[in-house]
Amino acid sequence: MADLLSTGISGVRTYQRALATVGNNIANVDTEGYNRQRLEVVENASSSEGSLNIGNGARAIRVQRTYDNFVVESLRTSQSQLSKHESTLEYVTQLENILADKQLSLSTSIDGFFSAIQEVSLSPSSVAARQNLLNVAEATVSQFASIGGQLKRIEEDSYTDMKSKVDQITQYGAQLATINGSLNRATSLNKQPNELLDRRDMLIQDMSKLLRIKTVEKPNGSVDIHIGDVASGQYLVRGKDASTLGLQRNTTNPDLATLVLNPHMNPQAVTQVVGGSLAGISDFRDNSLLSLRDELDTLTQVFVGEVNKIHALGINAHGSFGGELFSLGNIYTVTPSLNTGTGFVKVSAVPNAKIERLSMELTYSDATKLWSLTNTDSKVSVSGSSELTMGGVTLTLTGVPKDGDTFSFKANKRPIDALQLAVTDHSNIAAGGAVSVARASTNASATKVLLNGYIKAEPPQADASMDTLLRNNIAQVAATSVTTSNNQAFVIPAHTQNAQFYSAAENASSSIKMQVFTREGKQIYGTALSSAEQTQLIATSNGFTTTASYDATYRNQTGTSAYMDAAVTVTNADATDTRDYFAINGGMKEDLLVFVTGTGSAQVSGQWGAIARVDAREQLRQNIDVVFAADATSYTLVDTSTNTNIANGTYTAGSTIEHNGWKVSFDGVVQANDKYAIRGNTYLAGDNRNLLGMIELQGNKEIFSGRGDFTEVYTDIIGNLGNTVVQAAVSRDAQQIVVDQAQQKRDETSAVSLDEEAANLLRFQQAYQASAQVISTANKLFDTILGIR
Repeated sequence: MADLLSTGISGVRTYQRALATVGNNIANVDTEGYNRQRLEVVENASSSEGSLNIGNGARAIRVQRTYDNFVVESLRTSQSQLSKHESTLEYVTQLENILADKQLSLSTSIDGFFSAIQEVSLSPSSVAARQNLLNVAEATVSQFASIGGQLKRIEEDSYTDMKSKVDQITQYGAQLATINGSLNRATSLNKQPNELLDRRDMLIQDMSKLLRIKTVEKPNGSVDIHIGDVASGQYLVRGKDASTLGLQRNTTNPDLATLVLNPHMNPQAVTQVVGGSLAGISDFRDNSLLSLRDELDTLTQVFVGEVNKIHALGINAHGSFGGELFSLGNIYTVTPSLNTGTGFVKVSAVPNAKIERLSMELTYSDATKLWSLTNTDSKVSVSGSSELTMGGVTLTLTGVPKDGDTFSFKANKRPIDALQLAVTDHSNIAAGGAVSVARASTNASATKVLLNGYIKAEPPQADASMDTLLRNNIAQVAATSVTTSNNQAFVIPAHTQNAQFYSAAENASSSIKMQVFTREGKQIYGTALSSAEQTQLIATSNGFTTTASYDATYRNQTGTSAYMDAAVTVTNADATDTRDYFAINGGMKEDLLVFVTGTGSAQVSGQWGAIARVDAREQLRQNIDVVFAADATSYTLVDTSTNTNIANGTYTAGSTIEHNGWKVSFDGVVQANDKYAIRGNTYLAGDNRNLLGMIELQGNKEIFSGRGDFTEVYTDIIGNLGNTVVQAAVSRDAQQIVVDQAQQKRDETSAVSLDEEAANLLRFQQAYQASAQVISTANKLFDTILGIR
């Protein structure tokens, strides 16, 4: 009877525990992360009675989770990718909503700006039209700023979102490290509490939604967590130790953010950000958002650059050249050090150049009389006296600096955020053209001259100036030895003040002569050149223009006979001084090319003042007559103020003539001795020619290298963003299907089914009752035995 009773008791105990397990499953049917449990039952060892082996019931050995690691890992991976796509879609949709808003449309604002220019062009002297143009321009600036502000807000929101998720991951890691500590108290997975393992898996699941991780499980159920989809060695959790995950802005580009492990002790940039919502936001920031902001910055810069380029070549109501209509100067914060000089810096954007937003430092050296601009990150530097360009911006320097004066530059805005209206007075709108043309009334032909356009004269090629060869000291003891040749020795830059030079043969065997020319081949000083010497010297390799030809008309002339009536002084060697002397009091408006010809070597000394700051655009307003020769196949350009022949050229029918940045052509056949006037503008406010050039920008498809005009490019930007939104939505929907399938597989494996638990409840109840009946039967049999007398 004892064996039967023990068997019954084992059954009651076993099915009591089975019923408790089923009850626990039913109670946790809605508990997130709960894995269905089942009681694992084994048969007790049998008893031998003679030739018989009698069973002794069953016993429960553990409550086992219904868990498939492959299924769970598949769900984690798919959910990680879904979180990535959902985050990307959420943010790119915000971008689309901003650009799709008609009230924020940049194309509408730009079209309105050009319409206002059109109104001024119809009545260029109208104060009301000019003031309206400034109002519309200010509204255009506000529209750019509004979109820039919205994009900046999204950038800041996405960064804050990433920061919040990074902090969550750090918290999850700390909790998981604590659970690992608890799990390490046992050596086997079978001995671990199921609820602790469920909490572990739930934390891992939550972490994987934020960031793709690789889990390495140990025999006792504790886990190491790597960042990425492989065991990268970048641990978020390693045993009982948890790492801190941080987020840092890029020092050179604050729009970029980098995930960093242990940012406060031993920072290590995270190399695998391949899944989770953090990867989605990071991908959005580094691609969609950054690309859009760069595109809009480019649109801003091209708009500002092209408008300013034309406006700067126009004439305002005061008769002066226009300045910037729009400004991007406050991209940089300019901070002076404890400077002792009066140096001042103005920052402006280089037209159509990408602004790199560098950290820069500007320092003046009294020894070289130059400013040095240095990129503080790459240490690349450039030097100059009045204008320096780096990273898409130009620094214009004025005032009188002192040695060691320094300015630091830090980019604090993007171009779209930095846009400002630079003109506030309607009279400073440069509506007029700088150049006008006309035919002389005495011409034999009725052929008219046509102005094909004009630009700011480009600076000539970079030749070696005198300060690279000579000391700025006229004394004979400071002279430099120069070997004679037919190659350019040095250049006297335009507007150099009070330049003077001595030259003499270095020894008795030397025979030398200094020669001075304009770039058009006009000889100012020296000896007459032979035909062979002319061919050798007058060449583009020596700095002459392609149309230059030798002309000795002004050689060694002074007073009103000198070139451009320049105050030239010429002294030839004599018994008291064996040196030749050449000097210009004041300055020339153009470069002078200097040669030292002959045989042997020369001793050359010189002295000169500063280069006067002159607006290069004023060259356009030099009054010039184009005078054709008797055969009408050549022409002379004559400066009307001094009646100086400044250039000569040959002419063929249909060709153009260019000088000082302007270009003209003719609408018919030019005849002998025809003369045409090229004049600076004097019409002031009543002229609209510069505005007409600005209006042409609206439909100009070449300013974006053939990509389209402003409206087309902006539409293209919106279209590209729309494609990104569609692709993100398709990726999200496709991944949702994968997640649903993985979730279904997990639920089939581990989720609680009430139907199944109800059936188990009934089955275990019946088994429990049957086991109880076994005990009852054993008791009755025992009582029967005790009742036998």
